[in-house]
Amino acid sequence: MPEPGDEATAAIVGDILEAAIADRQPLPTTEEVRRRIRSGLGPGDYPLVGEFLDHWLADRKRRGNLSMSTFRTYEAAIRLYHRPYLGHLRLDRLRRWHILDELDEIDTFNAQLYTMRASSDPALRALVRYRKPAGPTTVRHHMRVLHAALNSAVAEHLIASNPAEHLDLPSGSDSRALLWTDERVERWEATGRVPGRVMVWTPEQTGRFLDYAIADRLYALWYLLAFVGLRRGEACGLERGDVSRRTNTITIRQQLLLDGWTPVLSQPKTAGSAATVPIPGEVTDILTAHDIACGMARHEAGTGWHDSELLFTEADGAPLHPQKLSRQFSRMAREAGLPPISLHALRHGAATLALEAGTDMKVVQAMLRHTMQSTTLDLYTTVSDQLGRTATSNAIGIVPRST
Repeated sequence: MPEPGDEATAAIVGDILEAAIADRQPLPTTEEVRRRIRSGLGPGDYPLVGEFLDHWLADRKRRGNLSMSTFRTYEAAIRLYHRPYLGHLRLDRLRRWHILDELDEIDTFNAQLYTMRASSDPALRALVRYRKPAGPTTVRHHMRVLHAALNSAVAEHLIASNPAEHLDLPSGSDSRALLWTDERVERWEATGRVPGRVMVWTPEQTGRFLDYAIADRLYALWYLLAFVGLRRGEACGLERGDVSRRTNTITIRQQLLLDGWTPVLSQPKTAGSAATVPIPGEVTDILTAHDIACGMARHEAGTGWHDSELLFTEADGAPLHPQKLSRQFSRMAREAGLPPISLHALRHGAATLALEAGTDMKVVQAMLRHTMQSTTLDLYTTVSDQLGRTATSNAIGIVPRST
C-alpha cells in the first residue's frame, strides 16, 4: 500500500478502486492491489486473454526457444481453441470455470462433427471433410499451451494464480490404430466412412502400394518410409551424405518443415530424433540407385538444376514441399485402389512390419527414436492381434510384391 506522502501510488490505488466500483466488480484485495501496482498497469490497461496469448507466443518466437513445428502447434492451439473461447475475456478476470466451459464447448464441437460425418446428407459430410475432432491427446496439449502462457502472466504479476492449474483433462490417446481388414475395406467402399482416425495398411496393402509406386520418381522415398518409418520432414531433409552404403545406416540430422507455405530446413523434432539408424541392405540399394538417377538428371538439367545435397527433391532439384508430398501420397493410394491412410501412418506400418517380422522391440524403438519403449509397444499391440501372423526373418519378407 502507498507510504505516507506517496501521492502517485495513492492515485493508482484510487483509480483501481474507482474502476472496480464503476464496473460493478468486487473490490480487489490488498494483495491484488499490490500485484497490480507491481505490474505497472493501470485499471484500464489489462490485456484481453487473446491479446496476451498473441504477445506471449510472439515473445517465445522472438527469444528463439521454440522449434518451427512447436511454434506452429502453439499457434494453432491459440488460434483454433483459446482465442475463440477465451480471447474476449480480460486477463485478470479469467477464471477456472471459463476454461472448463471451453472444454465443454470442445466436447460439443466434437459431437456435432461426428454427427455431421455420419449424416446421410452428402452436403453435410462435405462441410466437415477436412475438420478433425480434438481427441484427448490434442486437448491435453492445447491446455498445456494455455497453462504455460498463464504461468508467464503470473510471473509478470498480471494475475495472482494460474486458473489452468489442476484441470480434470480427458485421459487416453486420441485414437486406437486400426488395421484395414477386408471387412473394414468393404464397409468403407459401401459407405465412404473411415472407421478410425489412425488407419494402418496390411502388409499386402503396403505391397500393392509399392508395386504401384515402383515407376514413380520418388519410389525410393516411399520404400524408405514404408520400411524404416522416418517422419515426413526427416525424409525430405535427408542428404546424400547421410546414407552410408558401407554400414547400411542413415543419419538423421535435420528435417524439412513448412514456415507458412515455404519449405525450410530445421533441427530434428527432439534431441533424441537426431540419430544414426540402421536400415536393411535392400533399402540401401534402392537409395543408392535413386542417388545415381538423380545424378544423371542433374547432369542433363545443367544450369536449370537447383543444386543442393538433398537426396529427395523435385524434378528440377528444388526441395520437396512436405504438404504436396502428402497430397501426392494420397492421390497415388487412391489410384492404386487402396483405402486411405495418412503419410504418417507409414511410420506406424513400418513399426508393425518390423515387430511382426520378429525384430527386437529395442531395435524398433531405436529405429523410430521413441523416447519410451511403451510408445512403440502401445502402437504395435493395437495392430498385432489384428494381423495374427507368425514372426518371419525380416520386415521386407512379409510384404508380398508382384515381382
